[in-house]
Amino acid sequence: MEQETISAQGGMFQERSPFSTKLKGELVFEVRDEKLIIKLEINRADGLEPDTTQSSIDLAGFPSGEALIAFQQAVKRNFFERMRESLAFESALHLFDVCGFIAHSMGLDPNGKPAIIKRHLEKTEERLAQVLSPLPEKPRRAAWTPNTLEGAVRLAALALEEAGQKLTLDAVNAALWERYGDIAPASGEALRKQLALYEISWTTLKTEIRAIAKIRFSKGL
Repeated sequence: MEQETISAQGGMFQERSPFSTKLKGELVFEVRDEKLIIKLEINRADGLEPDTTQSSIDLAGFPSGEALIAFQQAVKRNFFERMRESLAFESALHLFDVCGFIAHSMGLDPNGKPAIIKRHLEKTEERLAQVLSPLPEKPRRAAWTPNTLEGAVRLAALALEEAGQKLTLDAVNAALWERYGDIAPASGEALRKQLALYEISWTTLKTEIRAIAKIRFSKGL
């Protein structure tokens, strides 16, 4: 391919500045405090503590251990497979930012910081729109709010108690599946985690349900 050149004052010149860059770090997955912690640790050349970025997801959102493993594997695969593409894009943005900063500093470009930021954000938005195109435009609504989940659990638990059935989270969750289908938690354990996530005490609920059932029975309701 013919090399591109730039002209200056009627002459022609070209300067190529080969470069390479190397990042060393670790992608770390931890389970702590009922959360999955995902950390990116990038080693520093000066030997100081790595630069760390982290994200977290509540474990209660995973219907099973298999789903948790599948999520971890998918994150690893996509992170490493798309790393070069992402770094190349960010390097191009870095060049635009540097050129804009130097040009404005030297009085070669009247546009200042707002124009540099605007260009950076526009290019980032364009790339993310392309990368995230498989996702729906509208956010997925959560199946349960704290109030709707507590209400559904109360109704299911009361029906079980009045029918003389064992009052367990597995039994309650089975009743939720029967009534609500697959928007119910995947298991009794998943229901326990979701209740905990919403700071709803199953022990307190169970005590209240048994008391209500006892009162209703005594009154012949």
